[in-house]
Amino acid sequence: MLFSKKKYSSGFSLIELLVGIAVLTIIATSLYRGYANALQVVRVARLKTLSVTLANEQFEIIRNLPYSDVGLINGIPAGKIQRFQNLVRDGVTFNATTTIRNAEDPFDGLATGTVPIDTAPNDYKQVAIEIGCSLCIPKFQPLEFTVTIAPKDLETATNEGSLFVKVFDSAGAAIPDAVVTITNASNSPQTNILDNTNVNGMYQLVGVPPGSINYSINVTKNGYSTDRTYAINSFGSSTPINPHKTVATTQVTQASFAIDRVSTLNIASVNTTCVPTASVPYTIAGAKLIASAPSVVKYSQSRNTGATGVDLITGLEWDTYTILSTDSTRYVSGTIPLLPISVSPNSSGTVTFIMAAKNLSALLVTVKDANTLLPLSGVSVRLTKSGFDDSRTTGQGYWRQADWSGGSGQSTWAGESMYASSDGNLDTTTAGSLKLQTLFGSYVNDGYLISSTFDTGTTSSFYNLTWQPQSQPPATGATPVRFQIASNNDNSTWNYTGPDGTTATYYTSSNQTVSSDHNGHRYVRYKVFLHTDDSAVTPTLSEFALTFSSQCAPPGQVFLDNLSSGTYTVDVTKSGYQNNTTTVSVPTNGYASTSVMMSP
Repeated sequence: MLFSKKKYSSGFSLIELLVGIAVLTIIATSLYRGYANALQVVRVARLKTLSVTLANEQFEIIRNLPYSDVGLINGIPAGKIQRFQNLVRDGVTFNATTTIRNAEDPFDGLATGTVPIDTAPNDYKQVAIEIGCSLCIPKFQPLEFTVTIAPKDLETATNEGSLFVKVFDSAGAAIPDAVVTITNASNSPQTNILDNTNVNGMYQLVGVPPGSINYSINVTKNGYSTDRTYAINSFGSSTPINPHKTVATTQVTQASFAIDRVSTLNIASVNTTCVPTASVPYTIAGAKLIASAPSVVKYSQSRNTGATGVDLITGLEWDTYTILSTDSTRYVSGTIPLLPISVSPNSSGTVTFIMAAKNLSALLVTVKDANTLLPLSGVSVRLTKSGFDDSRTTGQGYWRQADWSGGSGQSTWAGESMYASSDGNLDTTTAGSLKLQTLFGSYVNDGYLISSTFDTGTTSSFYNLTWQPQSQPPATGATPVRFQIASNNDNSTWNYTGPDGTTATYYTSSNQTVSSDHNGHRYVRYKVFLHTDDSAVTPTLSEFALTFSSQCAPPGQVFLDNLSSGTYTVDVTKSGYQNNTTTVSVPTNGYASTSVMMSP
């Protein structure tokens, strides 16, 4: 019998081999990452140990100095220590920043306290050293160390004073970590201090050599505006409103400065069909003064909209700005919104010049409500003189509601006294008055109302939200009236947001700039929240208004060109308002503008 034998061979397929390699790669990568992380932890611990050693070395050097030498070069207290040093240990370069301040102890009174007043408040010195490593890998978080250095002997009376700097924002809230720069070239050695405010927005400098109007103070913070003092002769014959400070012997000089987050403003130039118009020159000036008699404004620039017809202004301080076109070849047929414009802190907005070709003489008429100063839409403006008669109508200027007594259930704005819905905690029964409901003789604490949908007709830009009254009973709390705005193009997606475009914020003061996130939308709603801290009183809303423009029709304005020179009569009429008649002189081949206030 014959037998045949088959020879079998075993091994790995290509797929099995690839899977095995992948598994080994994952394991090796994990081991490597773990090893790298362990090395990083060890390195960070080593850097921290070196930092502690360096700080102790610097403190020992300071402790062995005479007490009078414990201070910064060109600082207060003045001394022999450098503020910034680069220190090398084990091949690593560390950045050391030293801060030394005079400090007072309440044991013997305070410079700003009640009796006894401490006339020598520099009781001891506080030394802070920050050790960082800007070039270290991994990134090393700076460490700060603080010690107190006291004199060997009892304090003695001095001829020095104190300088206290308070920094707050536009709402009066303290700003911590604001950068305070104090200089005085008259001191010997000259004073040059760079430090930060504490958590209360205060920087207190004691043991300051006396000086008359020669302490220069500059205050700023990253992302914020700047406030400062000025030399007496900074503006020629004008007098600085905030001159350099005087420090008197044993006296406390207090200086206050207001800064806040900066804003941006787009200045655009287009024609009457919304096509960008290039290179329109203009001037922009704020209302805040830094000197008087004659006045000197804090912000003033001449700018240009450039090749794209848009100029972006950044770092703009909160203020009211007047913006004027200086174009000699074109007329301004309107602006969106009306000028001047109020810029809020940490906001962004747009001002659009509607430009028209220069055609003989021209007149721009702006019509506003005399009480609210809002632009008025639907106003008939008639311009006449011998042999000339022409009438125009101002465009839609704002959405306004001053009555909620018609009740809820109105989805789309039609009846001006109705709204969409509420939580039932608001009393809407009285015309012209929205307030909290009462329960068992007391006002409920909170309530809200959602408006009907307002259709602007086309995609629009939104500018300012205002309401009346602007002041509420103090017992109601800090923000008794708040708003949020929602807008869209589908008339169904309602996302209510505040001035920063998120659901976490609210419009809490009248005439705030509306978030630019709403621009380009057609449909809009508002949501109003009322709140009281005291159930015995309620906030009241009597009027809401939202200014906007659709396409390139300036709100509350009409423009007439191709005019001959002469004196024209302007008749302005609108249902519900008193008629207004005025005269205006139009120059030859020139441009004139007039503003008309209408009273209900």
